[in-house]
Amino acid sequence: MRSKRSYGGAGVGEGGHGRRDAVGCGLMMRVLLVALAASMIGTVGAVWVREITDDGSNSTITRACCVQRDITGSTDRVLVLGETNGQVDPNTPGTGTFDFFLVQYVAATGVRSSVVQFDDDTGDEESEFLVVNENVPNGNVVMFGTTTGTLVGTNAGGRDLCMIILSNSFLPLETLQYGTVGDDTMDGVEVTNASYIVVGTGKSSAGAAFNDQLLLWIVGFNFAEVFRGSVDSVSGSENFLSVLSTAWAVEEDRLVIGVEKSTVPGTFRSEIQGYTQTAGFQWRTTTPISIGGETGFFGTNDMEYSNTGNFSGVYFAGQFPQAKNELITEFDAYCSGGGSTLAMYSWVDPATGTIESGYIQLEENFRCGDIGIVVRVGVSQVNPDEPRVLFGYDLWSFLNGRFEMTYVTKVAPDGVGQSGVVLSQLVSDQQNFVGLNPIGTSAIMFGTYTQRENSDPCDPQGPNRRNVTLASVSASTTTTLPEYFLEIGSLCDETVSDVLTVDTNINVVLGTTTGSLVGDGNPEQRPRVYVFTFDPVTAELPTFSPSCATGCVDLTTPSPEPTATVNPNCIENGTHCSCLVASFSDCVSPNVETTDSCSVGTCLGIRCDCDGESLCRLDRRTDWVATEPVGDRDVVPCELLTTEFPSALWTNP
Repeated sequence: MRSKRSYGGAGVGEGGHGRRDAVGCGLMMRVLLVALAASMIGTVGAVWVREITDDGSNSTITRACCVQRDITGSTDRVLVLGETNGQVDPNTPGTGTFDFFLVQYVAATGVRSSVVQFDDDTGDEESEFLVVNENVPNGNVVMFGTTTGTLVGTNAGGRDLCMIILSNSFLPLETLQYGTVGDDTMDGVEVTNASYIVVGTGKSSAGAAFNDQLLLWIVGFNFAEVFRGSVDSVSGSENFLSVLSTAWAVEEDRLVIGVEKSTVPGTFRSEIQGYTQTAGFQWRTTTPISIGGETGFFGTNDMEYSNTGNFSGVYFAGQFPQAKNELITEFDAYCSGGGSTLAMYSWVDPATGTIESGYIQLEENFRCGDIGIVVRVGVSQVNPDEPRVLFGYDLWSFLNGRFEMTYVTKVAPDGVGQSGVVLSQLVSDQQNFVGLNPIGTSAIMFGTYTQRENSDPCDPQGPNRRNVTLASVSASTTTTLPEYFLEIGSLCDETVSDVLTVDTNINVVLGTTTGSLVGDGNPEQRPRVYVFTFDPVTAELPTFSPSCATGCVDLTTPSPEPTATVNPNCIENGTHCSCLVASFSDCVSPNVETTDSCSVGTCLGIRCDCDGESLCRLDRRTDWVATEPVGDRDVVPCELLTTEFPSALWTNP
């Protein structure tokens, strides 16, 4: 199971694959139906859209990791797990720190049937996984995440792992917490026939620069801890260990983990490891690779267990060379010399750790970087008994100068009959692949794309904004175009974190928006959770009411009246400023002069006009800015910076 995903538990299978005045700017949505057969237009599923917000404050944030089908009642319902620093439960006051919440909706109508907030004022929680386990009659809803506080016992230091086991009425039955001296990560949760297995990383000592331990935390369905501790580690304070993927092999009773580690700073070693459900070590298999003059290890970015017919194994997909920000430097020369990233896959026997096939190349990505590959198992449209291996990833296009969402399907397990879809022909901007969700003989690809051009002068995001992308792709090995393609968003930024298949006519999409998809004001552009359904057969969407708080202001007489500033040539008030000059002859046309500032941080050197009568508008603008010197590096750390940036307004005399 991958991070930020929901899980149906043993016998259920995976449910999904797991920041002013509002101006309605029109729904940024496009529906492209490609060769949609008439026979596919059948029963129309229920579609609806909701948002999870703090009705009492515009300054708080809601986020969510997971959506999962609820099996606690007779009516189909869905559960959303997230966190907020506000109040989403009217019966819970909130603490000002980030607390878990769980919201239940009726799948067919979108009626919110329950909401619970778990207040904890000792630290911030972050949701990671949601399990609904049909093998437990009561206590089958389990929330997994991390906390900087103390939910129970003592915080070991930094961010600890935690889980809360709930009754069918969502009351806590058991709360557990485990951590090391640093910020621990929760990278996978697997469900056996008797226990929950949490896979993560932690620090062996406070002096370690990075996480250097592989952690297993195993808790039985009866709430008893089976195991907690480190099962692998690296030495040296500058080395790291990380978990890329996990899988549970049911028939072989084996936990399979993709591990990446460095034993010499700047290098990395990739391995696949096997454990029993009681943390007993079974095997360790490295993934060496040699391409041309480069040697290293094939990184296992994602895994999927399959048990079909005579085949039982764990597919693993990844890339070479692996990307890990600045922690891996051994391929810097290769990449700076124009080296490619290869996307590949294979499969491993979970009982023995034997890699059953050589690496099968999917793509050569003509640029070094993280492609975010995901592997899933689907079925053929022609023969439902014939499995397909499905892949989604980001592919760099030199022709278009951007990353593009890419889908490939192959006959399982041999890897023959490859076909693929690249969304470049449907989306003309930068794309970001997030996940792939099999449904019937097709799959739903989901991600985001960034629009580079925006004609709306009130857009605070400048020339870029992200919308949600959904595409239905066939498991056929002859497919070349999506069955349909959807774009959803507002003028503000949207992200997508999870897609859940409830049945053949209801898919649930979960993400965040800094605007609103239901017409509510979000004046401070705080991230808030959206949930909507769509029909995966007909591509029917709900009716959205998108809006974005653009920061635009009324350009009539300002109130309060402008007052003089330190510079006698500049006047200002709360939302307007006007920089004065002696006469119109001082400039031929209105312009921006950043070297001639009236009042630093207010007017920013903008001469709004040349006769001193018009006003300039302060627009909110968010830009990515580097947090370290750029130099000649291709990649540097960066953060979003929001500023009030004046825009010149004038009328020609």
